[in-house]
Amino acid sequence: MYEISVVIPVYNVEKTLKRCVDSVRSQNFENYEIILVDDGSTDNSRKMCDLYSDLENVRVIHKVNGGLGSARNTGIEKASGEYICFVDSDDWVEKNYLSKMYTAIKKNKADVCICGYYYHINKNLRRVSPETTKKSGKEIYSELGMGNSIYNFAWNKLYCLRIIKIEKLRFSNRHCAEDLLFNCQYYKYVRNGCLISDELYNYDVNYNSLSNGRRKDFLKDMKTVYSEYVTGCNNFNISENFQNGMTAVLVRSSLSNFYNDPSVTCSIGKKYMVTCKKVFDIGKIDDTKKLAKTDYLISNLLKQEHFIYLHIIMKFSKIVKSHMSLLYNVLRNSVSGNVKR
Repeated sequence: MYEISVVIPVYNVEKTLKRCVDSVRSQNFENYEIILVDDGSTDNSRKMCDLYSDLENVRVIHKVNGGLGSARNTGIEKASGEYICFVDSDDWVEKNYLSKMYTAIKKNKADVCICGYYYHINKNLRRVSPETTKKSGKEIYSELGMGNSIYNFAWNKLYCLRIIKIEKLRFSNRHCAEDLLFNCQYYKYVRNGCLISDELYNYDVNYNSLSNGRRKDFLKDMKTVYSEYVTGCNNFNISENFQNGMTAVLVRSSLSNFYNDPSVTCSIGKKYMVTCKKVFDIGKIDDTKKLAKTDYLISNLLKQEHFIYLHIIMKFSKIVKSHMSLLYNVLRNSVSGNVKR
């Protein structure tokens, strides 16, 4: 049996696939497998995957297109490792990505290991690095509710495959917040986890690409995430304050998704903001300093019905994000935690 299964979903990434796979193959760790899941690619990605299929520790699976969640789920079904991690095919990992996380998760007898990472933003670099520490499942779940994004993603983590299979955890086939929803489900079973400060994952962001476009039924999916999070809070006996923090996170995400459409006018934006207020109980969000600055600002503007100011902020942030990525990176660093400057 392998110690780690590395699942790489693949869909039309012929320009970045070699960089990704080769970075995983270059690990200074021995006992691991790579599972390439071709999710119905229509470019050369399918053939490129097959070129790796003769390697001893690489398995290639071709399937009908079903989206990122579906591809990851296929990888989970085929995985045989003690632990499992997910690497997106347009990203790449450091040489010690597996060895560092495996050592930490074993040393701490943890159910999840979380590492730091690099954001590559239109050739600008942002480093996100948590403090190396050990946390209980309750602490992780609480900090998740306060908008600490280090806990959101699937790709900077090493999971216990046994927990995933016993609890029958799977990624949603929806295309909104699959990682966050999965982690809300997984963290419920975490007795303790560990964080390491090393930036081991390279996440390639292109703010000009509109995978950043508006996604359908986003608000509905945010309600699903919130419901799952509340269930976990109840399991851990976590106070309502953290549930309200998650509300602020999901409101900000919902507005950000809605304003990915550049044609949104002030009147259309106001109608959506009113809908957000109805869907989420904004009034319960207190003036806690634990919230990220952006979540605090957006939720309070919405709570006080300063719709015009909020509309201006959302429009401005999208313009900066699309056309001035360096400035956006600086602003984001100034309001985010766990960032090395």
